[in-house]
Amino acid sequence: MKYSLFSDIAPNILRLENYPTPISQERTEKQTAAYRLLYLRQGAIEFEAMGKQFSLKSGDLLFFLPYQNYSTVIDRDTVLVNINFDFFRTPEASRGEAPRMVYFADEVSGMPTATELCMFSDAPEFSEPFRLEYQPAIEDAVDRLCEEQNQRLIDYRLRQNAILCDLLVQIHRQAAAAENPRLLPVTAEILAYINENCEGPLDRKRIGQLFHYHPNTINHMVRAATGMTLHQYITDTRLHRAMELLSTTEQPVTEIAARLDFYDSSHFAAVFRRNTGMLPTEYRERTEYGQNGKKEISLSKNHI
Repeated sequence: MKYSLFSDIAPNILRLENYPTPISQERTEKQTAAYRLLYLRQGAIEFEAMGKQFSLKSGDLLFFLPYQNYSTVIDRDTVLVNINFDFFRTPEASRGEAPRMVYFADEVSGMPTATELCMFSDAPEFSEPFRLEYQPAIEDAVDRLCEEQNQRLIDYRLRQNAILCDLLVQIHRQAAAAENPRLLPVTAEILAYINENCEGPLDRKRIGQLFHYHPNTINHMVRAATGMTLHQYITDTRLHRAMELLSTTEQPVTEIAARLDFYDSSHFAAVFRRNTGMLPTEYRERTEYGQNGKKEISLSKNHI
């Protein structure tokens, strides 16, 4: 699996089909060989994949992943646009390479390609199937893709890939807005867990296992809610707790460092100084028991 940033995508259309479906209402089961966008011009489809079920109607767009079994029930007279693509152009496949990948014949070259699964830390929406309801901008982009396909003017594939890139950005924005992590109750639970357990081991894997989300999804949720990455938020929380301990207790700096799971007192001092501008001992001298008036030190998340 390829770990990437969605902001770096360079999508490549493998095949684009614009056609009416056969007159059949029986359930059919297949497996995908590339990333897919399915746009319904008219009709309806019942779709199931990766434990999710979708009822698609005219104007809906469905995204789903390669190497997944799926089943459909398609109403008669349904007309759809089927876009097979890669997020990144992949090298031509040979029989000796990537044996567990399903090869897909590129529409133009006829050469086999092997789609690579991607995990986007900044776009976790694309890790599972999802549906978007009708949007004029999406319909316009699909129409332009089909127009380029039909006319096949010079450099039409280059133009199609540019349109697809724009379409995927639109889809990303709408999918992210539809599932805004700021509104997810689990985000508040994750932040509360970090605040309550900052005095102990905390890492992406541990939190992901506890809340049953991929670590990259956890990171995206925390960043959307706080403006900080998961690592930054954990560090910020620990530093605020350290400031509290330094200003209200006589606990040695070495013990505070160990209590907050820093590697050692030197690592703790370096992180503390980078974010407050002073060493833990200096901070304690300025704030201890309010003798000189507690001086508030603000943490800059840009420095974490």
